[in-house]
Amino acid sequence: MASKKKSRSKKSAAKKSARKKSVKKLTKKKTRPRTSSKKRPAKKRVTQQRAAQKPAPKPKKKPTRPATAATVTGNTPMLGQPAPDIALPSTDGHTVQLSKLQGKHVVLYFYPRDNTPGCTIEGRDFRDHHAEFEALNTLVFGISRDTLKSHANFRQNENFPFHLLADENEIACNAYGVMQLKNMYGNKVMGIERSTFLIDRHGLLQREWRKVSVDGHVDEVLAAVKML
Repeated sequence: MASKKKSRSKKSAAKKSARKKSVKKLTKKKTRPRTSSKKRPAKKRVTQQRAAQKPAPKPKKKPTRPATAATVTGNTPMLGQPAPDIALPSTDGHTVQLSKLQGKHVVLYFYPRDNTPGCTIEGRDFRDHHAEFEALNTLVFGISRDTLKSHANFRQNENFPFHLLADENEIACNAYGVMQLKNMYGNKVMGIERSTFLIDRHGLLQREWRKVSVDGHVDEVLAAVKML
């Protein structure tokens, strides 16, 4: 009987120790340190700082539209009305202002580019007839978008007795409406349409020639001057 009592007491003691162990485990789980909720905003601050360090996205560029007939700008001066006043640098080192030339007839011929075949022929024709224009109280000026340096070389090489005006910013070209669409190797680009304007000694526009064909053009201009 004594042995049975001992075995029962051992079993109850083992059960008590097992219960204590399970209670300790539960209390350990319950008493685990929790991360304080105050530390969480720090993560937000870090993400905000990273976002602030990232460069702002660049705005997308608007696609440029190809030139069309609707994009052609420029005025069309009226015959018999005052010619558009212009002031451009000249190969003589001065600025030529049209309104200050009253008392003389003026021929303004616009050409695409220095030292090109058609422009060279046209310039030579005005050169060869310059004495006749001069005898008729008429000044001749060639205008293109080339620089003064290019003009000076062109004038010197061809012995032009008249001066060339540099219209790099297309001021005169737009005032007289000579900037037009051209087809260059399948691409449409803006360029000078070969044109000539005759202004009388009162500053009135008397004649204009557009889409000029070089052959015989100077003779036609000279005949018009003679009729003023």
